[in-house]
Amino acid sequence: PLPYHRSFGGVFDKLWINEINQRVIYPRIQKALTKLGFLQPVLISYYPFLFPSLDRYGFSKIIFHMVDEWQGMSGIPNSMAFLTRRMLEKADMTIVTSQRLFERYRTYTDKIMLLRHGMDRALFEPVSRGEVASDPRLIGFSGPCIGYYGALFKLDFDLIKSVANRCPDWNFIFIGPRGSGSRGGRGKEVMLPNVYFWPPQERKTLPAFLAGIDIFWLPFRINELSKSMSPIKVYEALSAGLPLVVSDLEETRAVAGELALYAVNTEEHLEMLNRSLNTQNEADRFHRSKSVQGFDWDERYKEFSRMLTG
Repeated sequence: PLPYHRSFGGVFDKLWINEINQRVIYPRIQKALTKLGFLQPVLISYYPFLFPSLDRYGFSKIIFHMVDEWQGMSGIPNSMAFLTRRMLEKADMTIVTSQRLFERYRTYTDKIMLLRHGMDRALFEPVSRGEVASDPRLIGFSGPCIGYYGALFKLDFDLIKSVANRCPDWNFIFIGPRGSGSRGGRGKEVMLPNVYFWPPQERKTLPAFLAGIDIFWLPFRINELSKSMSPIKVYEALSAGLPLVVSDLEETRAVAGELALYAVNTEEHLEMLNRSLNTQNEADRFHRSKSVQGFDWDERYKEFSRMLTG
């Protein structure tokens, strides 16, 4: 009902704004729960906004599932840090998706566990075996194709522009929404003719995109959001067997290890992209794909369930 958002100004960053919103929305949520027959439901909450009204709902168990460092995103109220701490204290279990989140928030609760993301192996693994046809839009490109899909606001557009300027014969294709969501500013809109932005597309079409590119590139902007995230696309690209060049982030190293190449500046990104282009082979593709077979969503679901019921 009321904007609880930092960009609207100081008053809309106050806790009482969220408290009013929760009071207003409580009857509607409770009515829906009753209609659905959810008499003592388990709550799995991603944001802590619901905290002021938690006791009114009568949840049988409260699970706080933190998949990002919300305070690293633009517009998130500063006062939400207080709600996060209180939710950590209140929850029967908190599950986080990166080591950085685990280390940061285990000081507030001992009921916290780490469970990283995963991927749909059945969807992406066939790419590694050459069983998926390339996206037709990529067939007309001459020269190497460097690709990425996902949230574009996480990327370092200055880095992209610098690398693309040094490699005019390469093609850089980015798929995803272009809105800004992280602290650190919007991406530069003016790009070079060898940089392409395609709109978001259906998930089932992404393997064809991976089948048509030479390298999956993740030129992330280094900030609190990226340092704390567990990028699902890393698992997907590895499952597809693709070479990865990634901004050097601790969490990505924890997942990909030696299977990816890491860089921190333009020169290093150029070096790693060149190395990936010149050292591709089928054995490496198979090894990458096999390395993440334990991260299939079915396996992640089983582990998540064990955490909830343990």
